Amino acid sequence: MSHVWHLIKLHEFLNFWTLLAKSEHVQGASPETDVIKWTFRDGTVQELEQEEHSAIDHFISYSVISSKIPLLRTFVSFLRFADML
Repeated sequence: MSHVWHLIKLHEFLNFWTLLAKSEHVQGASPETDVIKWTFRDGTVQELEQEEHSAIDHFISYSVISSKIPLLRTFVSFLRFADML
């Protein structure tokens, strides 16, 4: 787990999630958290704000703060990756 955890960051999803065409930081969007803009291969564009990233518990959570297409749910949370192994 420790060998791949550094890749599990919002701006690094492009390296392994084939649905993404582009991932970039949104400069000046929030002084307190990272805001990332994802552009998907189908043209969907979403901005995400990272809420939590724990290297100890291998946990990440984020909110979708804007989307080109409306979403029914705007909070996404991953399970601990260790639980999936």
